[in-house]
Parts: sequence; structure tokens; C-alpha cells
Amino acid sequence: RFQVDEESRQHVGLAAFDLPDGLEESRLLLVAASAIRLLEEALQLRQAALTGQTQCLLRGRKLGLLCSDASRPEARLFERAACELGAHVAHLSLTTVSDAAPDEMGPVARLLGRLYDAVECQDMDSAAVRRLAWAADTVVFDGLASPAHPTAALAAQMGDLGTAADNRRFVLQAVLLKAIT
Repeated sequence: RFQVDEESRQHVGLAAFDLPDGLEESRLLLVAASAIRLLEEALQLRQAALTGQTQCLLRGRKLGLLCSDASRPEARLFERAACELGAHVAHLSLTTVSDAAPDEMGPVARLLGRLYDAVECQDMDSAAVRRLAWAADTVVFDGLASPAHPTAALAAQMGDLGTAADNRRFVLQAVLLKAIT
């Protein structure tokens, strides 16, 4: 039987995923493999940046950023990560979605799905983000760039070659590439 000890979970950043007890081994392996693939992609992105070979892999893609304040660090981090890959990021008023009644969420979500390849939701209630994601025909992130997001723990696994902020940005870029391309 497959067992993952706490040290192994910490090594691949899985402790931050808050996995419930009794999770099937196959699901845990899938999460671990996904985390490892994201780290590998982030390391490749970091290496490309260090050697001046950064590519605009998201050129022509449009991303929406729903947030209360675009000057907050999380918003700036998301925008920088996306723009460095060639994406265009549009700042959207949080009230557009957060004030929508549950039965009004469908039309708003469909519009966002037609306009954007992905939408990052910051400062939104998780239930509202889930409703938006359910109704939208696009990728919807719930605080992907926030320090509390599970992917934030992956940046610490990238070693000492870059700063923590750079490593976090490369992990975000890896997630964006996996989700959008």
C-alpha cells in the first residue's frame, strides 16, 4: 500500500494542499505528479529568463483580473506573470460579478468566457467564484496569485537560484501555461 509521509509531502509542496485523510492513493499520486510537472515547467521558465530566452507563449491571449484594487501585490504579481508571457490583462471591476445575484451570474459568466481565455478572481467570496467557474466557458482561478493559494508553496521548492518573488512568478506562469494552452 502506498503511503506518503509528512517529509515527502513537504518536499513536493503537498502539505499546503490540505489533503483530507483517507484520500485514495491514486488521487494523491495525481496531485503529486501535477505538482512535480508544475515545478519542472517553472524551473524551465526560470532558466529561460536567466539565459534571456523568454518566449511570449501566451501572445494573443486575453486574461481578466477581477479584483478590488489593481495596485495590490497579488494583482501586480498576476499581471506581471501573464504579461511576461505575452498575454494582455484587463482589469475588471469586482462589483460587476460580486454584486450579481446567483441567477444573474450565468450571463455575466458567459460574457467573461467569450471575452477572456482565463479570469483571475481576487478578493471574492469562494462560493461566488465557484458559481462563476461553473457558468463560465473559460478557466476561472480563485486567488491564484494570493499567498494563501496552494501553488504558493511550490515556489519554495525551486531552490536558491532565484528570489522567492521570482520563483512565485514562475510558478504562476507555469500554472497559466498549463491551464490556457
